[in-house]
Amino acid sequence: MQPGARSSLEPFYRVAARYYDEDYADVWHGEDIDLYGALAKDCHAPVLEMGCGTGRVLLPLARAGITIHGLDESPRMLDQLRATVSREPDEVRQRVQVTEGDIRTTDLGSLRARDRAGARDSILLRARRSTRVSA
Repeated sequence: MQPGARSSLEPFYRVAARYYDEDYADVWHGEDIDLYGALAKDCHAPVLEMGCGTGRVLLPLARAGITIHGLDESPRMLDQLRATVSREPDEVRQRVQVTEGDIRTTDLGSLRARDRAGARDSILLRARRSTRVSA
């Protein structure tokens, strides 16, 4: 995909963004969030969530004290995430960074999620696995 090009799924996300969280809550019942939260806490590192969407996983992790950077290509999904983050307490908002971009072409090294101590490692969360990367 060319930089700046929109996904063919964008028309879908324009409509689906408002229903996304509720739909997936019925599928996973929060079990995936518990898994990702436990993995992130065990690694003691900031998190980079690829495909963060509306923040269904990102926000509970930030509320749990995890510094997290979300990446997603859908402006509509990220608009919803940013609106939700703006209503969170200051300590949660400070843990969250969001970038619009395609996970296939974005320079991940430029998206380092950093904690207050300046940690440089991140955890990539995709599907059901976690891989630690460092630059």
